Order: sequence, then C-alpha cells, then structure tokens
Amino acid sequence: MKKFYFFYCLLLLSFISLLCPELLYSGNGKISGRVTDSQTNEPLIGVTVMIDTVWVSGHPYAQNPKLGAVTNENGYFAILNVPPGFYNVKASMVGYSTYTKAKVQVDADRTITLNIKLTPSSVQMDAIVVTYEREVIKPDVASTQEVIQTARIAEVPIVRVDEFVGNLKGIELVDNNEGHGLSVRGGAIRETDIRIEGISLQDPRSENSYLSLNSTTIQELQVLTGGFQAKYGGIQSGLLNVVTKEGNRDKYNFALKVDITPTAKKKFFGTDPYSNESPIYQVFAGKYAMNGIKTKEDSLAVPPEFWGFKGWNDPSTGNYPDLPKDAKLTPEQKLQLWKLRHPQYSYGKKPDIYIETSLSGPLPGGELPLLGEYFRNTTFLLGFKYENSQFAFPVGPRDSYIDWNTQLKLTSVLSPNMRLSVDGMYAKISSLNEGSATNYGGTLVDPSSSFNFISNSEPSVKRQAALIGSDNFYRMFNKSRLQYYDQRYIIGGVKFTHTLSASSFYTVNLHFGYTDHELRPFSLDTTKPDAWITIGGYRFLNVPNGGTPNASTNWATDELNMFWLYGGTQRDDSSYSWTVQLSSDFTSQLGEHNQFEAGISAKLTYLYTYGGTWLQSERMWTTDTWQYYKVTPIELGAYLQDKIEFEGMIANAGVRLDIFDPNKKGFIVTNPPDQSYSDFYNKIYMSLPGAWGSYERWQIYKDMLENPPNWPREKNKLQAQISPRLSVSFPITTESKLYFNYGHFYQRAPVSFLYNLNVYPSAVTLPNPNLSMGRTVSYEFGYEQQFLENFLFNVAFYYKDFRNQPLSQSYINYYHDNIVTTYVPDKYKDVRGVELRFERTFGKWITFWANYDYMLQSYGQSGLQKIYENKLEASDERRSANLTTTIPLPRAHINVNLRTPSDWGPKLFDMNILGDIYVNFLFKWQDGGEMLWNPQESDIKKQQWLDIVDYYNLDMRASKLFKFTGYNVEVVLTVQNLLNQKRLEVGNMTRNQLDNYKSSLKLPFNEGDKKGDDKWGEWDKSHIDIGWWQAPLFLNPRRVLLGVRIDL
Repeated sequence: MKKFYFFYCLLLLSFISLLCPELLYSGNGKISGRVTDSQTNEPLIGVTVMIDTVWVSGHPYAQNPKLGAVTNENGYFAILNVPPGFYNVKASMVGYSTYTKAKVQVDADRTITLNIKLTPSSVQMDAIVVTYEREVIKPDVASTQEVIQTARIAEVPIVRVDEFVGNLKGIELVDNNEGHGLSVRGGAIRETDIRIEGISLQDPRSENSYLSLNSTTIQELQVLTGGFQAKYGGIQSGLLNVVTKEGNRDKYNFALKVDITPTAKKKFFGTDPYSNESPIYQVFAGKYAMNGIKTKEDSLAVPPEFWGFKGWNDPSTGNYPDLPKDAKLTPEQKLQLWKLRHPQYSYGKKPDIYIETSLSGPLPGGELPLLGEYFRNTTFLLGFKYENSQFAFPVGPRDSYIDWNTQLKLTSVLSPNMRLSVDGMYAKISSLNEGSATNYGGTLVDPSSSFNFISNSEPSVKRQAALIGSDNFYRMFNKSRLQYYDQRYIIGGVKFTHTLSASSFYTVNLHFGYTDHELRPFSLDTTKPDAWITIGGYRFLNVPNGGTPNASTNWATDELNMFWLYGGTQRDDSSYSWTVQLSSDFTSQLGEHNQFEAGISAKLTYLYTYGGTWLQSERMWTTDTWQYYKVTPIELGAYLQDKIEFEGMIANAGVRLDIFDPNKKGFIVTNPPDQSYSDFYNKIYMSLPGAWGSYERWQIYKDMLENPPNWPREKNKLQAQISPRLSVSFPITTESKLYFNYGHFYQRAPVSFLYNLNVYPSAVTLPNPNLSMGRTVSYEFGYEQQFLENFLFNVAFYYKDFRNQPLSQSYINYYHDNIVTTYVPDKYKDVRGVELRFERTFGKWITFWANYDYMLQSYGQSGLQKIYENKLEASDERRSANLTTTIPLPRAHINVNLRTPSDWGPKLFDMNILGDIYVNFLFKWQDGGEMLWNPQESDIKKQQWLDIVDYYNLDMRASKLFKFTGYNVEVVLTVQNLLNQKRLEVGNMTRNQLDNYKSSLKLPFNEGDKKGDDKWGEWDKSHIDIGWWQAPLFLNPRRVLLGVRIDL
C-alpha cells in the first residue's frame, strides 16, 4: 500500500478542491475602499466599481474579463484576485458623475485602498478622471519585501536579473561549492527559492534554483526576505515570486533586449599568461629557450620560479619516460614537444552576448472549427533568453558559459468567472563543473556530489582565477581538472481559477518539474590515433589538449617536472529528478475587515541519483566514491491565515502544517557499531564476481544498496511540524508606519544527508532519512517614514535562529576497524542584523535608492562529532567550540537614475533630441573586515589584527530612447567598473609572491622603518612587492557593453 500513498493523497485533495472549495490562494492583489457622496460624505450603497482598463507597455486596453464589485450599506467594496499590473478603476451610479482612477498599481499579496467621492450629476455632468498617486508607504506590508517592476530592472547597469537582486539589502549573490545562488540574511543557497507563477525553479537534488530569468517576460518581481505568510512553505530564508506578463487580446506586443561586449576583451588586468609576452613563454619558448638562465641579468629579468632552467640545448634538460631506452630528442624537438604540451590557448576572443525577447498577444486560430472559441478567448506570452559569455581563463574543455531558456504562457477566459492559465519553461545550462565536492560547510562526508558550475558573474570569475593562482599556478595548462557540466530544467503548470462570488474565489494548481544533471570527464581515449602525437618518429600522448588519458585522476607533470598536464578529480553523473505537485487555495473576503485564505498541497519527488568519482589511473566504480539510489519523498502542506484590516492596524495571522515522508527506512547506530556494517565491504563486496573497482562488480553491488544485508533498520518516520506566523503593521499616519513579524519556518534536510551512502573497507557513512527538518525562528521589527512627498526611509532589525542543522557524528569501535558515521540535527546558527533603505522612486528628473546592511553571524554545535567505545578515548574527546562569531562585513549600495522628460529640449524631425536621456550610476561598497596576522599565537592579548582593504565599485548605464509611432527604440551603453579599479586577490598569489608581499608591507604593529599603515590587499605603493604573476590577481577590469531595446 505504501507506493499508492501519494496517489491517495492526490485523489483526496482533488475531491476536497471540488466539493469543499472553502478549504482551498493565489498571489494576486486586492482593491478595496469606500465610496461616499462628495457633498455629504455619506456612504453610497449600490455603486458599481469596475476595473475596465489595463495598461500594457504604457498603452490602455480593455480589461477582459472585467473585474468588479458593488458597494454595501457602508459604501465598502472589495475586488479580489486582481493580477499585478496597472489598471483604471471606474465607479458609477445613477445620479452621479462617473469617476475613474487611472493607472492604479496592484502588487501581489497587497491591498490597494481607494476611497472615492462621487459628485452628484446635477452639480457636474462630465466624467471625472484622476491619475492614481502611487503609494510611498505601503500600509499593509508588515515585513521586508520589495516589489520590483521591469522598468526598475532595466534602468540599472546590469545584464542579469539575479545580479540586480544581489544588490538589494540583505541579499548576496554567492558562488561556492554548494552552487551558484542567492543568500538571504545569512541563509544557505538552498534556503531561498525562485518561483515563476508559483512554480518552483529549484532542483530537488542540489536545491539550487535556476537564476537566469528573462526580464522582458516579467510583470513584477516580489522579493521576500522578512517574515513570510503562512501560505509559503518549504523555505527558510528568502523567496522570489515572479509574476509574468499576460498577452493582450487587442494587440501583439514584442520586446527585445540585446547586450554585447566588444571582441577580445579580457576579464583580467595585465599580460595574457598564454601569450608570447608572458614570462613563461619567454623562458621556455622564447629568448631563453635554448640556453636557459645563465647570467645575473637573466635572473633579474625572469621570475625566480624559473631560475633553474638550463635551456633545451643542455642534454640534461627534460625527462622523457615514453622514449626507448637509448633514444634522445634534439633540442629543437624538445622545444617542439614543450610547445605542444603547453598550448597558447585561444580564449576570450568572442564577444559576450546577452539576448532577451518576448512576444505576446491573442492566440491565432480563432477561425478554426471546434477550438476556435477557445483560441479567441486565449492570449499567449512567448519568451526566449540566451547568454553566451566567455570564460576568464582556459580552465577546462569549454571556452564559454551558455545558458538559454524559452517560456510559454497561455491564459484563457473560459467564462466570466472561470480562468485557466498554462505555463511552461525549458532551460539548459552548458558549462564546466567548478571542480570541488559539495560538502555543505564541511558537514557532508561524500566526495561524489558536485553541484556548482562556472558562470561569469564577478564571484565566479574569482573562482576561475583561483584555478590558475596560488598552488594552482603549475596546473594552468591542465584543462582536464574540470568536467563538462550540462543541466536541464523543464517545468510546467496549470492553474484553474474559479470566482464563486464578488467576495470569494479558489484556485487549483498542478505543477510539474524535471531536472537532470550530467557531468562527464574531459577524457582522452588512448586507443584512438588522434590520442598521440609524433615527434622525431616517437609517439607521445596528446596532452593536455586531448584531456586526461582514459579519465585518469593521477597527476602527470611535464618533462621539466614543473607544470601538470593532466589528472585531478574526475566526475561522472547522470542523475535526474521530477516532481509533481497539486495544490488548492481559497480566498474569501469576510465582511470589511477579514480576508481569509486557506490551502492544501501535496508534492511527490522522484530522485534518480547515479554519479561519482574515482581515485585511480582510469575510470573505476568504488564503493566509497559513487552514489546510486532511487527514492520518492513526499511533502504535504496546509495553511490557514487571516488578513485583518483596520485603519490603524493591519495584521496577518496564520498557521502552517508541513509533513515530510522520506519514504525510506533509516539505520540504527549503536555504540559500539553493529559488526554487519564493516562486514558489508570486507566480506560481501570483496567476494562479489568481477575485479575490485570493476563495473561488473559494481553492477551487483549497487543493487544491494537499497537494503544492505543484515544492517539494523528502523521504520520509516513521518515528520509533522506546525509553524505559527504573525505580521502586524501599524500605520501611525499616512506618512509613517511601524511593523513587526514573527514566524517559524521549516525545510527538509538536504537530499545528500537523507539518502547518500558511502561504504569503506572499515567504515560506512550512513544517510539519515529521519533527520529532523531544519527550523528557523525569525523576528523582525521595522519603521518607515515618508517625507518631502516622495522620499522614504526604512529601518529594519531582525534576528534568525537556525536549528536542526546537520552535524556528522562518528561511532568508533575499540579497534577502529568499524567506524559508522551518520548525521544528527546538532548544529545551530544565529543571525542578527540591521538594514537601512532610503529612496525616491518617483520623480521627473531624478530618482534614487540606497541601502545598507549590517549582519553578524554565530554558529556552533550542541553534540559530539566522535563517540568512542574506548572509554579512555571518550574521556579525551572534547566538544567542539560551542560558539564561533564571524566578523561582520557591512555593505551599501547607492543607485542614482537621472533622466530628461520626453518633451524637454529642442526638436529635430518632430523629436525632442534631448528628451528621454537616461544616465544611471550604481555604487557598491563592502567593508573588508580584518585578518589575524599571527594565527599561530594562542595568547589573545598578543594576537595582531590587520585591516583588509574595503571593496567599492561604480557602474554606469547611459541610454537614449527614441519614440516612434507604434514602437520605441532605446540605444544603451553599459560600463561596469567605470573607474577601472584594480583590486588585489591576495589568495591567488604563488607562495613566493605571498611571502614577498607579506614582508614588503609596512604595518601598524611593526617597528622602525617597517612600521606603517598598510592594509591587507593594498598594492599601489612603491614599497609593496606583488610579484610577476598578476593575471589571477587583478580581475574584472572595465567592461563595456553596447545594447539596444525594442518595444512594439
């Protein structure tokens, strides 16, 4: 019966959604208010309030279907389920002039208040049209969130939506071994989700969200970093809700956004390390190649790392184990071979290209039989995004990062009160694996999982540089360290909305997602002819150009025993997953003060994981480095919440229930561990048919992993957690408010902790399917003040308590020949901070926003990492430090947008040539913090701390908009790192460079002529020695992009 459990849940959910819609949410907004007589101020009963016009790209179109309500005895009305956008709201009643409020902005999850005064028609016969004044203070928002329109994203000097989001307060775009994603208020990448029309873009295995959003398809981006309402589950830190545009039934709309960089633009300062000008080629293939470093003048001219080179003419130069015993190469042949094995890679020669486009409008085919009626009532949105950006350095078998996706949205009006929307996306990333295993801060004991890939964001360029910097300098020619990385996201959703009355509606949603994750090594097949090169009649492996021979992980150096040509960790992965989620939500306006919402959901995930690595001279399947499993976890959710709205207080109170079923039995671990754990490898695996590490033996072994012989098991356990949520806003005046929110947020543990299993000769690392769900308890208090009409100041204080974080815990028997490691929920983390925001988002000539955030993190563990059978060892075991506090690194961003009005300046060819000019500056700053200069010093009083250079950067965007009849064209110039600042990446120095750099600094705690005010990271003083290897030290120079925007 177990395998039918989820489908029973789906059947029950469907039954409830049909029979009991009152138990069933949508992310749309609400317009409410009162209508009164302008002369008597008495409420008007029976006034028809309608949304009759929608604004698309600055043009008005008839709203279909029309949304509306009729005022009650108190003159009150409420229009529910209004999609985000701009609308005209019309109020009409016999005996009164019609009143229209134009361009009313509606946001997701918001209540927009419109209080309307109607004038008796005997006083004024003409209709009244008033333009809506957009809110500065949003009285019903009781948490930190930002609602961002497409125009705001477009005006900033960035080319990707995720880069824009990373500049918002409390959010950081990070790149580490967990992946590439957004960290919200100190949370992990996996704790923030991105959802398009409610459909999650999160890969269930890595729990990284797909970030490459098409801005031309976005109507509104809702960024939540504070307390979430009860309807949002499965996340602990942040949420990006993406509302896409809908097609218009009266007109086709087309948008195109293109940005391109000039060709051959480097992403680093200084000499190309693979060019003839590089000291490497000067020494081994240029001026010093034949005779080497002979004189003092020679040694002064070349790096000290190469002083021992004697030249190719020297008979002792070069070690060639592939040659027959008495064979020799001539100096010219040795030079030829060196050049072939140390290629002058061609990279970064092509432009970076960014294309986003969309087309929307009525769906063609209205004249067709049978389906014509459906087509006539359906609109579509079709989007396409493409990025092809060159890598900063030749660190792997691919030269560029390619990311593309296509979107389709169909919106159908089935009847005046029924609506159906269908959404889908196909996305693909082609890149390189970042190279390191994903270990979740060192907790995960498993080398097989690797979820990060190289892109060309600023953090990713730094990681590329690290692959040829520091100790990796000698691996600069080895492209086989990184693997081909390909990932696909396929998502889809169907949403049915049924309006039951003017005060209630429900939705039924069916979502589907598929993700696959492919890694494959850059491998040289030595059986093929092109795997070899011939020089002087002798064969040599075609490395590094062809990859690592037979996927070998063994390192191999060149003939000088200097540069590594191939080898390093290799990975193979063919994992995939799919999810199906069914949910229903119900919203009802109960009287004037309560908006009630409820919903339930059921989600089934299928995970097929098959991947690993090896530590041998060719691809092998070993028990400790490969993963294989198929699992189907189930997640259920339900919530109730009530939005309580009074003039002086708006509260949202709710409760959420989350249920997680890992659908897998756990393992019992005792002290000492059960002998069957070590026997699985020593007695069972070692006796299986086939050779050790062979695919034949692996095929038999992997089928035993579901239920290893004799291992003690425990029952599959369901987890159920209840999360209270409360947010309260107190509008003190129309220009100020206080707000507070509190909530519990639960998220299942990462898949790798729940299901990954590693078996060693005398140890095992067990998954823990019953690992407690991660919990965050969050508190936030904020204040907003409006002044000088359009200026807004906001301050928010927050505290987040993370509990039930995984900790690896090892049980060790007396003789250390049976060690069992598992995971327990004994790690914790506290995050507290303050955020400031100051902005002017409306203005004719100038708008701006600025933010500042200060965050402090503490983390630790409450349990032991090692538990010994031997009591003497156990008594020596000490608990790790319970608390570690990080050094705070405050950040600030300032964005200033200057523009000229459309009708400003002289005209040429009936066009204001100085009108619609935009110049935007984005300034970033981050405190560098400080470093411990003498970490070996245990006496705190003698420890010396050194300031680190702060980070700051200025980007610019300038454009001119040309308005023609029926379409607009904007020409754009984007300049990133406008001041062309050089920032030193000290961590990428070679050992010699680092030693020389440290000794050249003049520090505050030094004596004599070595005393000074230098900071860690400073470089532009005459006495500071940074050495010769500078390509990985100075990154992201000034970058110019030329662009065009077209809107039809």
